[in-house]
Amino acid sequence: MAWSVYILKSKKFPKKSPLHLFDEASFGQFLNEIVSSKLTKGGVTIRMENLQKEIVQARKEDLLAKTMKRIIAQSQVTTMLRSGCAMGVSDVDSG
Repeated sequence: MAWSVYILKSKKFPKKSPLHLFDEASFGQFLNEIVSSKLTKGGVTIRMENLQKEIVQARKEDLLAKTMKRIIAQSQVTTMLRSGCAMGVSDVDSG
């Protein structure tokens, strides 16, 4: 969820670019500004992404992580095989 706040006619919390709240302290600052400035009109907007989109995004990230692990594992095996083959060839040549 994303929280953003504004106070009409306020320079600290303008409506044109609402301030995003990340914690209770920033919400407290917002409330203190309302009280101290005596500006009474403002608002809080709470946005939540579609849960299905978040699930799809998480699946994509999991798939990407699995793919990267597979690529790394394949490259390690390839490197080991190449170094092993090179060692095997040199052993045959020297014998």
